[in-house]
Amino acid sequence: MALDDPVTELRALLDQFLKSPCSDLFIRSGEMTVFMARPGGAPNPMQQQPAQLAVPGTGAAGAPVKAPHLGLFEPACSVGDTIHPGGRIGSIDVLGRKTDVVSESGGRIMAIVAGTGDLVEFDDTLVELAAA
Repeated sequence: MALDDPVTELRALLDQFLKSPCSDLFIRSGEMTVFMARPGGAPNPMQQQPAQLAVPGTGAAGAPVKAPHLGLFEPACSVGDTIHPGGRIGSIDVLGRKTDVVSESGGRIMAIVAGTGDLVEFDDTLVELAAA
C-alpha cells in the first residue's frame, strides 16, 4: 500500500520502528531524511561534525567562514585552494533553494570542516582560511 501523505508515512515508519528490535534507523529517500534512535542507539548522523581535512604542515590558526543559515552544505573548494575576498566557497541548500556562501576575506583553504551534504546550522564553521 503506497502512502501519499508524508505525515502518515512517518507515523507508519515510527510505528514499525517501535515494534522492531532496531536500536536506530536512518533513511534518506527522495527529499526526505529521517533518523530515529532508542536510548543507546547511534548518534544522529545529520548532526555529527566530520573530521577536519587539513593542509599538511600548517600550524597557524585559520579564519573561519561561517554558515549564514541552516541547510545542507555543498563545498565548491578544496584544501589548498586560494580564495579571493567575495569568493564562493560553496552553497547551502534549503528545501531545494541554494544560497551561495562567500568568504569576506581572502586566503588559502586550510581545512574543510563541513563535508558534502552535511547539515549545518547558523554560525557553524564551514571552512578555515589562512592568510594568503
